[in-house]
Amino acid sequence: MNNSASTDQQLDTYIAACESRCGPNDDLPAVILQGQGYHTTMPNGSTVHHTRDALDYALALFTEGGGESVARAIRIVRRVLEMQDRDICSRSFGIWPWFFEEPISAMRPPDWNWADFIGVRLAHILRMHGERLPEDLCGDVAKALEAAAFSIFRRNVGPEYTNISVKGGVVTVMAGEQLGQPVLLAYGRRRLARFLEHTRRHGGFNEYNSPTYGVVVLVEVERGLLLVKDAETRTCLTAIHELCWRLLAASLHLPTGQICGPHARSYEDLLRPEYACLFGAALGERIFVPSSLTRGGDGGSFALIPRIPCPEPVRREIRDAPTVRFVRQDYVRTDNPEEQRRGTHWFGGDACIGSVNLDNLWQQRRPIIGYWRVGDEVAVLRVRLTHGGADFASGSLRTVQEGAELLSLCSLVTNRADSHDHLDMPPDGIFRFDQLALSIELSFSGATVRALKSGGFELSAGDHAVTVSPLHAEFGTYPVVWTTTSEDGKACVRAVVNDGQPVVLQPAKMKNVGIGFHLALHRVGDSVAVTGRAEVCADSVTLVSESPRASLALTAPRHPVELRQIKT
Repeated sequence: MNNSASTDQQLDTYIAACESRCGPNDDLPAVILQGQGYHTTMPNGSTVHHTRDALDYALALFTEGGGESVARAIRIVRRVLEMQDRDICSRSFGIWPWFFEEPISAMRPPDWNWADFIGVRLAHILRMHGERLPEDLCGDVAKALEAAAFSIFRRNVGPEYTNISVKGGVVTVMAGEQLGQPVLLAYGRRRLARFLEHTRRHGGFNEYNSPTYGVVVLVEVERGLLLVKDAETRTCLTAIHELCWRLLAASLHLPTGQICGPHARSYEDLLRPEYACLFGAALGERIFVPSSLTRGGDGGSFALIPRIPCPEPVRREIRDAPTVRFVRQDYVRTDNPEEQRRGTHWFGGDACIGSVNLDNLWQQRRPIIGYWRVGDEVAVLRVRLTHGGADFASGSLRTVQEGAELLSLCSLVTNRADSHDHLDMPPDGIFRFDQLALSIELSFSGATVRALKSGGFELSAGDHAVTVSPLHAEFGTYPVVWTTTSEDGKACVRAVVNDGQPVVLQPAKMKNVGIGFHLALHRVGDSVAVTGRAEVCADSVTLVSESPRASLALTAPRHPVELRQIKT
């Protein structure tokens, strides 16, 4: 392990933070649930104890090594093992619930990823601290790890499921090594090798440019290189580690300390401070963190796995990147344009904005997102389709981008759900909302919005502004009206469907749906002379825009269509 004073201090701080959340007679750290409303039926505001967090705490206690710490860690491990489904005939065999308060049978549905998330931590404990476990517990951990590994084997996710493909590969390799299971070892090797080949062939992670899962992949690769002995696997993990950093080099924007959009999977708009610290440790330099976030996140669990430095050529590439640059990055390469995914990043000094050519708009997607520095803070620009403030997963966004100008069309897709990508699809395919609106949001204290004489709008904060030019609006039989809203910390340009009144949507049977606009990020005071139009045909709509900086054109289906994804 990394025995530096800073790492020891980070670990001590993490343990103290966990202890502060334990009850007087409880070994488990508690949190107040503020979840995203799927998998669990526990209501937000409930006091819960995470199975995953409990094992991170146990790993930290084992690492600290004191007598009482080890005794507490052993008690925690026993409690976690009790929560696993060990019925080999059960569909959820080998997995755990998220929370001690909610058994697997109560989840809607269970999260099969928990075989991977918990399994990798049990393998870590067994490899690094197995000699500290009582003999009976050591055997029980081995059995639990074996069940988790065979659950992963049975599920067999493809390489397009980026973070779970890697994590499950690491778990099965470690289980194969530690338990003497050659089938699992061979499977894990093949899974990781397939992931590497697949990602190289497509140009990037299919779950593209994710601040959350990019870190998960990086950390699990580093965990694997810490714990795995198999030479073939280590070679593959080293190659994946370099690939992670090469992809990160294409999107990390040091002036804002953010990963430039687009993001396939993200839980927050701003990079977590603990992720910035992780990147900084590997790069050997401090990553900017907005002052409002410096108290967020402890990141102490990262101290359990020593950082592997970013490969030097990639580090130089990140450090010496031109101040102004324009990057296109493939994520899915295929002959079918409806399955292709390509990201675009524009970097302009202390600002950046990125987009993907096509994706849906569920709450973990950021198909368009931009950032810029305002003093010690960062302003965030985001495009969303919302009802009651919640993101609508059956919304879609098609975008073309050149420099800091974008042309986009928002529509609907026929094969996605409501708040989640697929978990909460209504059985009859009909969505009923009190209101629905496309929202172009600028989040920053003091952000402003104003209407322009041209018919467009301007959102601004600090030295930068975004000009929004509406070009097209139809939504089945419902009218669409462009308007603005402003509240503390957020200014918005909104295309409101049905004047804010209730709507009933059945995307598979709707016609003539599309809200199109041009968007330009620029310095405050710089004029953006844009002319644009929409050319409407029976089954398609073409948006065209002209400005001194870019000529853009986008053709899209006029009716909702299925969102196609790569088949492996």
